[in-house]
Amino acid sequence: MQRKPCGSTQQGAVVCITAFLLLFIFPGCGKSSNNHQGPARRGPPKLARQTQNLHAVSTGSPENAKSIPNPSLPEQASSDDFFNLGMIPAIRIHLDQDSWQRLVRDPRSFVRVEVQVDDVIYSDVGLHLKGRRGSFRPLDAKPGFTLKFNEFKKGQRFHGLEKVHLNNSVQDPSFMTEIICSRLFREAGVPAARATNARVQLNGRNLGFYVLVEGLTASFLERSFANTQGNLYDFPYTHDITSSAVKEAKDRDPADLRALAAAAKEQDLEKRWQQLGQVLDLDRFITYLALEVAIWDWDCYAMCRNNYRLYHDPTADKIVFMPHGLDQIFHNPEGSILPVMKGLVARSVLETPQGRRRYFERMAMLAEQRFTPERMTRQTAELQSRIRPVLLELNPNAARKHDQAVARLEQQVHQRIASVQQQLTHPPANPVPSSHFP
Repeated sequence: MQRKPCGSTQQGAVVCITAFLLLFIFPGCGKSSNNHQGPARRGPPKLARQTQNLHAVSTGSPENAKSIPNPSLPEQASSDDFFNLGMIPAIRIHLDQDSWQRLVRDPRSFVRVEVQVDDVIYSDVGLHLKGRRGSFRPLDAKPGFTLKFNEFKKGQRFHGLEKVHLNNSVQDPSFMTEIICSRLFREAGVPAARATNARVQLNGRNLGFYVLVEGLTASFLERSFANTQGNLYDFPYTHDITSSAVKEAKDRDPADLRALAAAAKEQDLEKRWQQLGQVLDLDRFITYLALEVAIWDWDCYAMCRNNYRLYHDPTADKIVFMPHGLDQIFHNPEGSILPVMKGLVARSVLETPQGRRRYFERMAMLAEQRFTPERMTRQTAELQSRIRPVLLELNPNAARKHDQAVARLEQQVHQRIASVQQQLTHPPANPVPSSHFP
């Protein structure tokens, strides 16, 4: 809309003065995009806005929090940005009295809660307690949580994620091993959940520092596999693939598990190797197995039948093993690189000549390219530089304890790397029993 030019008459003067006052009071009035030489300034680019709003350490408060009614949350950084930028969100959970009592009676059932992450409020989030033997804590201590953002509100996401876990890290005072080791698996080609850190409050009570891990849901499968319509399996503590208590995400027939178990039990070793190759992603499994032992993840599938997930990839028509719960690592630096295997599939593969040979070859390659002192030292230093300032702000004593925990972790890592390299020069001929189990 064009403005009329001001004239020299008294009436024109009045119009000019009036127009000037309007422009002074309302500077946006009368502006036209056609008058600009270049594109209009609309603030920082989208990614820059996301980075500004989601600081590496956030101190958002309820007073300036904004509720997001749109479940798609378009202003959020993607999950890749969230994990890659090393953000440490401040998470405040509000749990009403009824939900509290329900969790006391049944810690594994979802209740409806409100969650504030930095300056964003999520309503109707599903929450239940998490943790098994050794890590479970009640609500009045330092509990672990599972947050499912779309449990009660369809389509709601947190940085594109339907579910995240808040691990209390009571078994990992460094708050690092889940982050470091899951990265090791991913870089070696084995799907593994991404992780970062978080500071958590429950009903105004400061719970301290946590490890935030993405859930193994549809969004995880989309990132890891071309086809997400396969069976995803979870198993109770110390249960193997033959367990009748197996949990499949979509309650479908576990015929693929039965085929894997049958192949693993084949007595003829040559036939076993061939049959395993038809139903199991052998290359990934050998990498998975070699890494579990290299980092001495004693509470894993191979050594304890625990903390693992399986996915039947429809594209390849093969089963893929994935790690879970990487918080008790490097505790026995001198452990054998060929320990006694409790997991059926691990034991079955290593009993074959082909499997044993490829296992040692893969471990040697990983020790040369991935699991090296330089890489591990660099990653530990990067994480400590990010974690320590937050702990120092929360509690100076916690920062000092963290320094000690990191020093112990670095010592264990270097001892383990040296032990693996030394053992690979003369690999054991037979599995070695280990006393470093609960």
